Amino acid sequence: MTKIESGAFSGCSGLVSITLPFVGSAAYLDGTPDALFGYIFGSNEYTGSVSVYQYYSIIQNARYYLPANLKNVTITNATQIPFGAFYNCNMLTGINIPDTVTSIGGDAFFCCSGLTGITIPSTVTSIGDSAFWGCSGLTGSITIPNGVTSIGRETFMDCRGLTQINIPNTVTSISDSAFWGCSGLTGNITIPNSVTSISDFAFWGCSGLTDITVPNSVVSIGSKAFGGCSGLTEITLPFVGSAANKDGTADAVFGYIFGGIEYTGSAQVLQYYGSSQYAYYYIPANLKNVTIVSATQIPYGAFSRCNMLKEITIHNTVSGIGGYAFYECSGLTGITIPTTVTSIGGRAFQDCSGLTGSITIPNGVTSIDNNTFTNCTGLTQITIPNSVTYIGEEAFRNCSGLTGITIPDSVTGIGYGAFLGCSGLIGNITIPNGVTSILDYTFADCSSLTGITIPNSVTKISYKAFAGCSGLTDITVPDSVSSIGMSAFSGCSGLTEITLPFVGAAVNKDETPDALFGYIFGSQYYDGSALSYQYYCLGDYSTYYIPANLKKVTITNTTNIPYGAFSDCRLLTSISIPEGVTTIRQSAFDTCFGLTEFTVPDSVTQIEPAAFNGCKELKTITVPDSVTIGINAFSRSTTGTLIISNNSGAIADNYLSGNNYFDKVFISDGIYYIGKEAFYNLDKLTTVIIPQTVSKIGDNAFTGTAWLTNHPSTFVAVGKGVLVKYKGSANEVLIPDTIGFIAGHAFSGNSVLSIIVSNSTTEIGQCAFSGCAQLTEITIPLTVAKIGENAFFDSPYVVIKGYTNSVAHKYALDNLLYFSSIGNADNVALEINSTVQALEGLLVISCRMNKAVSGCFILCALYNADNKLIAWKVIPSDETLSYFETVFQQTDDTHSVKIMVWDSIDNCKAITNTEAKTIQ
Repeated sequence: MTKIESGAFSGCSGLVSITLPFVGSAAYLDGTPDALFGYIFGSNEYTGSVSVYQYYSIIQNARYYLPANLKNVTITNATQIPFGAFYNCNMLTGINIPDTVTSIGGDAFFCCSGLTGITIPSTVTSIGDSAFWGCSGLTGSITIPNGVTSIGRETFMDCRGLTQINIPNTVTSISDSAFWGCSGLTGNITIPNSVTSISDFAFWGCSGLTDITVPNSVVSIGSKAFGGCSGLTEITLPFVGSAANKDGTADAVFGYIFGGIEYTGSAQVLQYYGSSQYAYYYIPANLKNVTIVSATQIPYGAFSRCNMLKEITIHNTVSGIGGYAFYECSGLTGITIPTTVTSIGGRAFQDCSGLTGSITIPNGVTSIDNNTFTNCTGLTQITIPNSVTYIGEEAFRNCSGLTGITIPDSVTGIGYGAFLGCSGLIGNITIPNGVTSILDYTFADCSSLTGITIPNSVTKISYKAFAGCSGLTDITVPDSVSSIGMSAFSGCSGLTEITLPFVGAAVNKDETPDALFGYIFGSQYYDGSALSYQYYCLGDYSTYYIPANLKKVTITNTTNIPYGAFSDCRLLTSISIPEGVTTIRQSAFDTCFGLTEFTVPDSVTQIEPAAFNGCKELKTITVPDSVTIGINAFSRSTTGTLIISNNSGAIADNYLSGNNYFDKVFISDGIYYIGKEAFYNLDKLTTVIIPQTVSKIGDNAFTGTAWLTNHPSTFVAVGKGVLVKYKGSANEVLIPDTIGFIAGHAFSGNSVLSIIVSNSTTEIGQCAFSGCAQLTEITIPLTVAKIGENAFFDSPYVVIKGYTNSVAHKYALDNLLYFSSIGNADNVALEINSTVQALEGLLVISCRMNKAVSGCFILCALYNADNKLIAWKVIPSDETLSYFETVFQQTDDTHSVKIMVWDSIDNCKAITNTEAKTIQ
């Protein structure tokens, strides 16, 4: 049969099945009314018929009346199923297509909702758009023949009863809405490697699917391709978004393939795809696992806010992870960054609070951008490779679960807040040697850290850099640092000691709030802090909160201790300042109640007034001999011990004037001179320890001290034969031959009548015998080389007995005093008595002469055992002297010493020679 006329079977209301060679009036027809199944039943209504509108093109249709009881149709010899062939034939339950068919036209079985099953012959190579749309009664599985290359638009749309569709590996494209609403599909669907594109809505509403694998062959995925797949728990994709290498656009994020239309079982997700650019998508709420298998990058914002995801697997094809890529994926419990990755964008893992365990950053990554791991509170370990040179701002902020992290030596820069809030970090962190600045909040609130090592490369520590590091017990800021920001160590309540290069914000700050010790701890209260009112100039102060446990402070590299630097730091017990400091400013240590001892370095030349005011527990302080001490420098301090260290060898005049706060003074060995009125009127001073090196004391050095007033000796002698005071009442006094120097005022006001000065005395100080109203004579030997001014002031009856042409004779003439000669100095031959003492590799040679000499040269020579000269010193006698000391380095061959006195260095005419003295 080749043709069937219109209405040929009209009125056959009892038909339940029919077998035909083709559809319509002839085998070759398509796109015309007579190519439709209803054509042979006609357009006239009859009893037992149903009206069916059938489309033979997209916009053209015809009305036919088909038997209502017709269920099964068998086509036996057609080569095609025409467009709309069985359109709306919803009474049919079965249609058999012969193996002769090679194509199924568009809309061929449209809305054949009664069909329960259909087999597409293997001969079919093309299936038109919407061919099976609305075949909701189809159940079980359907297999698309192997020759089909494309699944057209809406081909199986709303085939909700199908449980499985087998797609052959000849298919290269799946068109729009191809499987829309196939909610009966369950489990997984296999898309073959032949497919290169999946269009919009392709699997929309396939709510029964739990697992989808999109092969690497696919190069594009349409919008909403998997929208409505509410049952999905896993999906494997070749890339993120619509295509590989997309970035910075709305179709470059994960949600794009699910679309922006809400459906049951979806979660609304706002996804960033660029700076301040975002789109809303609805992603299956049950989706947990995503695998990306062949992408070279994870785009900006790719999985941002996909907090339903538990695991995302990235393959080794990926080289870059964009900014915000996993932002707020709070459900993620683990992720492995492939070793191929060389860049990770800012905020890539921010707020991935569910991540646990460890993450290793690949070795090719050179920078950890801003906020990369911010708020990853579950991570316990992050490994940073040696390739990283920069850690961005807040990169690890609030990673409170981190217990340890190593910053590699390759890092040269760390952004502000990089480790802010990493409260779980324990132990010590070492900052690499290339880092030059520690910026604001860098390690703030790392409350469990017990140690931080700051390298010498660091020059700046900024605002609150270490604030809240309450676990730190000590910290050392290296000398390389030139500025420290306010509150840099605020909240470091566990600190017991700190080492700083300077006080305050920077070296040489003074009389400003940032020049105070408390500046680096800030003005905000924190637990474990103590409030200090610190004055930075007269009448002006700042309030700071300093760690209450902080006891020890060491300053290492400054020249100035500023005004009020440590004022009101009541809990500090130890403060050390370095060599190089020249001035301790006013009130520098005011009210440091806890200080018990203090050492002023030798470099200090001035201690200003009130510098140590109120240091009531200061028991011992060591101060160099050369320092100028201001009035009341130690006011309101508990009487204690002053140790005077040897710096210049001489204690300055008026050294402790106006500082009557010490009961004990220890003068260090090596000091040879105590200045005028150095301890004048210090009536609290009960003990003075003076070393043997002191050979001279200025006027009234100890006058008015309790030590001198209560001294039990008649001759108060100290050091190297210094007579400080004669306290006796004898009429005649013989100065002991141990006395080399008679200090100023030593006999002032005494009622002595006669004094004989011993031959060991070389100098008489100013006013030494002033006010001796009853003194009638004093014998002064040739050894006295100097007599101070006013030595006999207000001693009107004194007669000086001595040698003509001696120092005593000249003094009497110059001061209009009576003189009585006991001989001529010129007639006394010069004699020299020397002693040699070996001390720690040195030879100390002391020479005492029987009369003072001047204007000559003294040669001190060393010889070996063969009497060969090996060393010498020439001592020009510019001043009158009768005693001198000189020092040589001792050598193994030193044997003897010889002293010679010449009248001139030019003619070397000897005045006297000594016999060579063998050195023992």
